[in-house]
Amino acid sequence: MEVRDSVHVKTTISERIGTETRTTEQQMSANEAFEETQAAVEQREKQYKKRHKTTVDSLSADSLSGNLPLQFKPNVQDTVSQKQQVAKLKALFANDSLSGTNMQSYKIGVAGDPIPYSLASDNLVTGLLIGCFILVILSVAQSQRFIVKQTKNLFFASFGGDMSITETAGELRFQLLMSIQTCLLLSLLFFFYTNTYIAKTFILEQYQIIGIFAGVFSLYFCMKGILYQLVNNVFFDKYQTATWLQSFLFIIAIEGILLLPIVLLCSYFHLSMHSTFIYTGFVLLFFKFISFYNSYLIFFRQKGAFLQIFLYFCTLEIIPLATLWGILQMISNYLKINF
Repeated sequence: MEVRDSVHVKTTISERIGTETRTTEQQMSANEAFEETQAAVEQREKQYKKRHKTTVDSLSADSLSGNLPLQFKPNVQDTVSQKQQVAKLKALFANDSLSGTNMQSYKIGVAGDPIPYSLASDNLVTGLLIGCFILVILSVAQSQRFIVKQTKNLFFASFGGDMSITETAGELRFQLLMSIQTCLLLSLLFFFYTNTYIAKTFILEQYQIIGIFAGVFSLYFCMKGILYQLVNNVFFDKYQTATWLQSFLFIIAIEGILLLPIVLLCSYFHLSMHSTFIYTGFVLLFFKFISFYNSYLIFFRQKGAFLQIFLYFCTLEIIPLATLWGILQMISNYLKINF
């Protein structure tokens, strides 16, 4: 009997222990589920706060929603700030007649390389060259006798007493126009040289670059003429000085006539810069030789001073030419775009 009672007591104790164990496990699982639920709620609250940021109300407390704090009303906004924004938008688009009608367009494709500048496609330069061509034809046709007479005087200026040569207004006008044309053609040739050997892009437009070069050449001829006049008036008589001045102006005019074909070939037939340089150099050297010989005939033949002509020619012809080349190079390097 006592054995049965002891067995029954042990069974009852073990059942209670098992019941308490299961209860403890259920409580622990319930606590874990509660913690997970609480964490999920907190995460949702954070996400909600990110989506609905709280705003600070500058007005008095809302009497319709009780005494709830503002953070529980995320959709409430300041009516004053709304009115200010509306007023700014109205003021911005008040004078815009195309307000609300603008459409956004998109370009399809990829931007290509820009077409390089070419004188052949430039209408202004083409018009100038056509004008120069017509001017040369008309001037040569009307001044043919003057050209032949002046050419003879370049080589026979010292024979025949009075060396002064009378010129009509038309002949003087012809020489001035041809001299201006010479400056323009020389500027175009140096522009070709600059595009080939120095740079293709500049900080100024092509018209302005060509105009600057033409101005430099014009200033060069003017300064050289003034320098020649100053020296000749000091050392020679007025008849010799007048004869030399007429020859000087005629040489510049004929240079423009002979340079026109090479400019046309280089502009429209893409003549190589090497051939252009050879032809231009030959023309310039030829007329330098003519100028040297003419100066010798006018100033130094009768005096028998042969060595003085070299000093005279180098001082008044070679040094100004070298100075001109240096100035043109400096201008080109200053105006080019350095990448």
